[in-house]
Amino acid sequence: MNETRERIDYIDVAKGILIILVVIGHITNFEYVPTMLLKTWICSFHMPAFFIISGILCDPEKLRTRTFREFLGRKVYTLLVPYVFFEVTAGILQMIVFGTKSVTPVGIAFGMLTLHCNQGADWFLPTLFFAELLLFVVFKIENRGLYMASVLACAAFAFFMPELAYVIAVARRVAIAYVFIAIGQSFKRCFLYVNKAALFVCGGGTLAVCFFNRILDMSMRQFNNPIWYLVGGIVGTYFIIGIARMLHSGFLKKAGKESLTIMGTHQNVQIITNILIGNSVYSIGTQIVVLFLTFIYEIVTVYVYAKYLSFFIGKNRHTSI
Repeated sequence: MNETRERIDYIDVAKGILIILVVIGHITNFEYVPTMLLKTWICSFHMPAFFIISGILCDPEKLRTRTFREFLGRKVYTLLVPYVFFEVTAGILQMIVFGTKSVTPVGIAFGMLTLHCNQGADWFLPTLFFAELLLFVVFKIENRGLYMASVLACAAFAFFMPELAYVIAVARRVAIAYVFIAIGQSFKRCFLYVNKAALFVCGGGTLAVCFFNRILDMSMRQFNNPIWYLVGGIVGTYFIIGIARMLHSGFLKKAGKESLTIMGTHQNVQIITNILIGNSVYSIGTQIVVLFLTFIYEIVTVYVYAKYLSFFIGKNRHTSI
């Protein structure tokens, strides 16, 4: 029981660290050397780590005992319902801020349904949904060879498929997400066994990926060298989980539990800030101010959503606070 509780806690702390890095990565820019280096480092592993952790938390035996209807219903509720809610609320905010001549209800619906996303970070939710759906189908077949073939096929598709249409871009995101989920599921014992020497090496590995593979962006399918991209995701995840095991932070644990809400709402602050400032290229001082305002906004948003709108963020009302 203690080991199980500890594992859940430090995984939540790891997710808390990662979602804070996501927020920082979206606020910082490449205009200044310090923020450029920080942003490049964050992007080298932060989104792959989320998918690897999803794989670590995956229990194949439980998946195989569920019916397709049970699995689909749960994933629609926990991923697609929040996606629609975050997209609609972000679209309404944009309509208020920019005016109905720039943003219309039809445009909001189009962006949401086509997965162009009215709020950039929302791409994560449908991507996770489809990647986990694919994993469920493969696990149901219970064929190890098919499982390995599906991982290799998705890797090849994600890294080398030309984007002749936007639907291919969406499919490439799902494919690479599936690869990282499979890595987390297949090697979960390795990720959860933390060795201090290995932790030091993996921390340095994240810096090496920054140096050799440069700027990466999973949303924009900017992977550069496939091997380095996979290495970055793996060593970065190991490093963050290792750091999380050393920390006992209630704040980070709470942030990890509410990471989907933060993912789907934090860019609302940037929408308003861009209007007030007039552009999205912030000075370092402005970036710090926007980061502070975002943290305040998220504290309020997480509380209100969890207490009063738990259904719309895919949480059970009695367990969401």
